[in-house]
Amino acid sequence: MDQEITIKSEFESALLSLSALLRTVPSAQYQYAAIRAITNYLRFDSSLWVEVWPACRHMFQHSCMLYNQPEEIINSYCSLPAEKDFLVSAALQSAGYTIDIDSIMSREKIKQQPIFTDHMHPYSISHCLCTAIPSDQAS
Repeated sequence: MDQEITIKSEFESALLSLSALLRTVPSAQYQYAAIRAITNYLRFDSSLWVEVWPACRHMFQHSCMLYNQPEEIINSYCSLPAEKDFLVSAALQSAGYTIDIDSIMSREKIKQQPIFTDHMHPYSISHCLCTAIPSDQAS
């Protein structure tokens, strides 16, 4: 029970810190500041935060923030055929919910996918989350 209270308290603290950043950090710097704040609560060493909108049958990139990843990661990702990105496909099918890559298929099967062998593995990416926000909820 004490561990559950501690986790809840830490989660609440994380949310409060992200909320405080909205009032104290310029919008152009929010993504980076939010990722830095989250690292106080979740262990990870790099990330890619991209906001895109579907335009025709292609994705239009609105913003992109890299945290401890090289710029080349964008070209690597964009060079992958869209039909091979099973994470984005799953997120689009479940718009409004965050999809965890491990909830889609086993880790063994993930390691056999082109997105893993051609993109994730070369950049030491071991985990991915993806959220598709319905356009009527985007701001």
